[in-house]
Amino acid sequence: MSFDHERRAIENRFAANYSATGVKYENVPFDQPDNSSWVAITVLSGEGQTASIGTGSSQLKRFSGIIQMDVYTVEDGGTSGGRQLADTIATIFDNVQFSSGSSGTITTRVPSFATRGVENGWHHSVVSVAYHRSNFT
Repeated sequence: MSFDHERRAIENRFAANYSATGVKYENVPFDQPDNSSWVAITVLSGEGQTASIGTGSSQLKRFSGIIQMDVYTVEDGGTSGGRQLADTIATIFDNVQFSSGSSGTITTRVPSFATRGVENGWHHSVVSVAYHRSNFT
């Protein structure tokens, strides 16, 4: 069980299924485009809890969190492009299960969409997906 494997599993799933724009990964250098859309992905790990009775390797632990994808499209270009990117992103994480290494099983829920308006010359929208990760320890 590893928070880093959790992050890697989520980022790997996204990278394997998304190629529509450049992607900024958390705390990784990124050349932000001047006039084309781009996406930033952030894994917001949340609360952990014991989900079963047991000790040692028979104990189930569950961790919750949010996968947040910030979608940036050019200002004054309408909202259709951002919503189409949001639809593409939502499909990748809509009610799926996956894992990588010792990440445990990651189960996602139904994605949500919100628009944030214009920020620094970009129209900003957000796709967020609740998830939980289960591991036996």
